[in-house]
Amino acid sequence: MSRTAVLSLALAVSLTINLLVLGFVIGRNSVGSEGTAERRAAPMEWAAQKLEPGTQRLVRQQLRKRLREVRPIRRDMQAAKRAVQRAITADEYSAKELESALAELRDASARYQTLIHSSLVQVSQGLTKEQRIAVARAAIDRAQTTRIPRDQ
Repeated sequence: MSRTAVLSLALAVSLTINLLVLGFVIGRNSVGSEGTAERRAAPMEWAAQKLEPGTQRLVRQQLRKRLREVRPIRRDMQAAKRAVQRAITADEYSAKELESALAELRDASARYQTLIHSSLVQVSQGLTKEQRIAVARAAIDRAQTTRIPRDQ
């Protein structure tokens, strides 16, 4: 193979790798690391979907105010989930590592649930009975349709 052909091949491989990395970075930043825009949503923002547009805006504004509190808890939950996955898939199983990772996940989940519950209480104060029922139905519908993602 001539030197020009080798350099052309190396250039093509390098360009391909750079484009793949660039695509990954753009995709991750435009949609979120979990593959959905929901990661950036305020806690329970989905609950407002069955409300009238005017009420929907007010509820979403209230929920978005909690984003600064939610982000670190969500990061903690994701880190804990990854730690559980690492403990389960480790070549050498360690019950202690899995127990520790699960304890971290429980703690982060409890903090997140506490925040969600306080958000629900705060938002519900300004809603009518029918609106509170609509929010509750949205929560029930969401709980019934939530699936655990599978990697394999």
